[in-house]
Amino acid sequence: MDLKNLDVCFNRAIKNSFQKKKLILTFFTLFLCSFLFVFASSISFLNSSFARLALLFLPVFLSFTLLFVLGIVLIKIYVNEVKNIKLNFLNLLKDLIFSINKSISLSFSYILVFLILFIIFSIFVFVKEIPHIGAIVGSILSFIPFLIVMLSIILLIANMLTLFFLSPIITLSNIKSLKIIKECYQNFKNNIFLNILFFLIAILPGVFIIILLSISTKITNLSYVIETNIVSFFIKNLIIALQYSIFLTPAIIFFFNFAAEGFNLVKKIEAK
Repeated sequence: MDLKNLDVCFNRAIKNSFQKKKLILTFFTLFLCSFLFVFASSISFLNSSFARLALLFLPVFLSFTLLFVLGIVLIKIYVNEVKNIKLNFLNLLKDLIFSINKSISLSFSYILVFLILFIIFSIFVFVKEIPHIGAIVGSILSFIPFLIVMLSIILLIANMLTLFFLSPIITLSNIKSLKIIKECYQNFKNNIFLNILFFLIAILPGVFIIILLSISTKITNLSYVIETNIVSFFIKNLIIALQYSIFLTPAIIFFFNFAAEGFNLVKKIEAK
């Protein structure tokens, strides 16, 4: 692979990130994800730190499920755009039913693993509340909740990698569910540097926008203080989430466009 091929893929992925129907579809999906975050954060506003672990991670995993389905649809649309194939949206969804089912099943497996981790975490929370001995036992075993939180974060990273590396395979390859992970592993192992490079390029616009939005949000919260009751907290965060959804929409489309480009480019290199 030379820089010219990478340049062509990058430019094509950006060029096809501003199609009206894809922008609308992606925006509403992102806003739904944002609503989950705002709703969970509003509930955690009134709850203990114990409940906040679930309220922090569950919206993320549910959002990844929605983004996984969105990614499969966007990749299929993108491939049709590149090939100049016009396809009715309803027919497109019918063609993707099997792929969407596989993505949902895989996403739910992540959620199931997290719920198991949360149940284990809950047990240790109750143990440390036992009178007299709970504090001592809880202190000795504090490394286990630490490991549970770390594993939850690793699951989030795995979700992100899944969106990039598995979405094109599920959409563009007729592979049985059990062989999808194996195929992804083989593709990654054969071209580790290229796959990492493609992933970093794909997330770059989104990371830049998130950093910019986060700084703006932080400064706004410091300089424009609003009374912190549950209603104002929810409304304020929902309005901010709306802006996040608007600005991140093209970056998400580019992410999946470039995932498809990276998958096809790696396949071409392997075929040579």
